Amino acid sequence: MVYLFMAHAGMLDFYQDEYDVHMHTVECSWYNKALLKYCNVSMPLYNRTQKVFQMFFDSVISIGAEVKIDIQAYKFTNNEYRFFPITVSVNACVEHLRDTFGYRTMLAKTSNIDFCNLTKGFHYVKNAIPDFSKYPPHLPRGMYKIVVMLKGDCVNYMQLDFYGSLKDKPDTWKKLL
Repeated sequence: MVYLFMAHAGMLDFYQDEYDVHMHTVECSWYNKALLKYCNVSMPLYNRTQKVFQMFFDSVISIGAEVKIDIQAYKFTNNEYRFFPITVSVNACVEHLRDTFGYRTMLAKTSNIDFCNLTKGFHYVKNAIPDFSKYPPHLPRGMYKIVVMLKGDCVNYMQLDFYGSLKDKPDTWKKLL
């Protein structure tokens, strides 16, 4: 909890070198068909070992800067995903300007999305690879489902479900440091 407060106050830049994030798959489990023509997300292989994130959607209206992001984590335990006490609700524009976890830098290279001015029309993210070294340290290892809901003032736009796992870095990696 202290890490989250300090990160939002701009006092802490995360750095971790103790675990790897393995992205398995992503799905757009729901989207508002009155506001978006379509939503297509995937995680294809970029090369033999690295997966990338891709998202394409077409907005019928200008959304503006009022996008909120709700994030809820579920951990795979006893053969099902169970509630995990990581719940975050943030303003997308504010976090975009702060470059939280390096996402603004990543989106600038791979996307036409600007969370401070989401306009009507086609938006994409293509071949995005997050910088997982900027994630918080000391996260519990295991398999996770991360549910990301994009919302407006009083309307939901879409829900993305990310599946992945956190694993310790190999010992050979730790010896190189």
